[in-house]
Amino acid sequence: DTLFKLAQPLATAHNWSYKGGGTNLNAVPSWKTSLAYAETNWLTNRPAPFRLGTTPPATNTTIPGNNSTGGAGPTNGRYPTLYFRKVVNIPNPSAYTNFKILAKFDDAIAVWVNGQEVFRNNISANPSYSTLATTAMAGNGATIFSGNISTALFNSGNNLIAVEIHQSSSNSSDLFFDMELMGV
Repeated sequence: DTLFKLAQPLATAHNWSYKGGGTNLNAVPSWKTSLAYAETNWLTNRPAPFRLGTTPPATNTTIPGNNSTGGAGPTNGRYPTLYFRKVVNIPNPSAYTNFKILAKFDDAIAVWVNGQEVFRNNISANPSYSTLATTAMAGNGATIFSGNISTALFNSGNNLIAVEIHQSSSNSSDLFFDMELMGV
């Protein structure tokens, strides 16, 4: 069962909350561990996929290249990290053998389920706000990466999916994020 899909075609978009604007959430781990975390000053209910820049793939939410709440930072001053989160209801996780994520991103990604890191690509372990991607990502978010997640990390009912997208440099011209979660 697909719990939420990559937003291609765009009409199948799913919504996320996100935070940019140079906000460093290193000292606030509850953003990725707590369903009760107050998303004050977050942009909420925004449809995926997300993009900064003009390079394909297509997008539903354009991230501004400025220092606003949802901004990725001005040209030559890009913020190293943007944060995304969503709640997904899974009535019976044990009905599945495992879960699988499909992710499209530019430049690096780290994913948590209910506070446990479950997937990381193109970034070192335990990334902080200032950690940059290992390399600039080719393809501008067109490539799909996948990973399996144990059903033991999911609760019956609401579950928190939290994602960090990291830039490769302060002068990065783009950023992209979209993700799908499937029970298999």
